[in-house]
Amino acid sequence: MTTLSDLNVLIVDLSGQDGSELHRMFAHECARTDVAESYPVAYALIGNTKVDAVLLPFATDPDTIAFCKALSEKGIASIFTSEPPPRYSKRRPMSEAIVAIHKVLAENPESVHKPGQPSPH
Repeated sequence: MTTLSDLNVLIVDLSGQDGSELHRMFAHECARTDVAESYPVAYALIGNTKVDAVLLPFATDPDTIAFCKALSEKGIASIFTSEPPPRYSKRRPMSEAIVAIHKVLAENPESVHKPGQPSPH
C-alpha cells in the first residue's frame, strides 16, 4: 500500500499564499514536498526530480494549460487545489433558463419524452 511517505509532491503556488500551509501538511505526513512559485521553477523541478503528483490551482490560462499538458506527457498526476468556476454564471440569462427547465422537469418528470415511447402529445 502506498503511503504519503512514498510520494514526492510538487505544490505550484503562483500567489505565494497557499504553498507553505500545504507544504507543512504534507511534510507532517512525511511526504517529500517541493513548492514552486512560478511555472519555470515547476518545469525545472519536474524535469530534474522525481515527482508523483502536482497540486496547483485551477486555471484556464495558456501557461496552466501548457503545464498540465507537460504533466500529462510525463505521466504525473495533477490535482487542483481550487474548484473550476461554474459552467454557467448565474448572471447569464441562459443559465437562468437552464435552471428553470431543470426545475420544471424535476416537478413534472412524467412530462419528459423518453426515446422509444410515443409522444404524450
